[in-house]
Amino acid sequence: MRKALLISALVLCNILVFREIYSLNAGLSEKQVYFLDVGQGDSELIRLQGANFLIDGGPDKKVLYELDRILEVSRRYLDVVFLSHPQADHLDGLREVFKSYDIGIFIYAEAQENDRVLKEFLEHLFKEGVPVIGLEEGDRVVFKDSRIEVLSPGKEKALKDVNESSLVLLLDTGSVKALFTGDIGMATEERITEKRDLSAEVLKVGHHGSKYSSAEEFLNRVRPAAAVIEVGKNSYGHPTPEVVERLEKSGAAIYRTDLLGTIRVVFEKEGFKIMKIR
Repeated sequence: MRKALLISALVLCNILVFREIYSLNAGLSEKQVYFLDVGQGDSELIRLQGANFLIDGGPDKKVLYELDRILEVSRRYLDVVFLSHPQADHLDGLREVFKSYDIGIFIYAEAQENDRVLKEFLEHLFKEGVPVIGLEEGDRVVFKDSRIEVLSPGKEKALKDVNESSLVLLLDTGSVKALFTGDIGMATEERITEKRDLSAEVLKVGHHGSKYSSAEEFLNRVRPAAAVIEVGKNSYGHPTPEVVERLEKSGAAIYRTDLLGTIRVVFEKEGFKIMKIR
């Protein structure tokens, strides 16, 4: 019951924070995702008919430069910000975003609520008056005819590997789906594969192309037409040859931010198109 009340509160909050957007963006219908070039880290901006949803912020201030190239600098506002998990290459850029942008609501994985780094970050947001909510598997954020569903993590607490507790999100625009996997590895891939249909036209490749993610069976279930790897200069060997080979075998077209810069995916009534904005 408590969870139902929380989700109802979130829906109400969405109505309130989106009210201004309706008036400023009347008739705007485009749906798109930007995979931001933030170096060795993750950050994705989802734009749904005038509303802006940010997933992660990369490792530093570079996310601000990328956002300013896309959004109106005069209106520094994000409706919803998601944190996949509290590691520096996903969280630290959000610290910079929260200094420069007003935020409608901040969403994190409830299973991570005992993480020390996340606790400290949430305490700061409470002091700043930013609304926060923890979600878990099965919860959804709905806006107009699109929805973002939480596929993982569930009710489990204190996971030994914070990567495996990454918030896994499935965006369904009604015509195209995009799957955002944070830094999950094969253990979580297997768990969510056993539970539901994972098919999605666009895949944000897990953990920057680590060999411990993107298992063959997982890719067979997702069947992505496009696979985006968010990666920068690193000492980990990302993306690994094993993952690139598995993606190629799956038939997905591979797009890398270290080679292409920020990648824009525009969802259409039937299918999608991909372009770089640099």
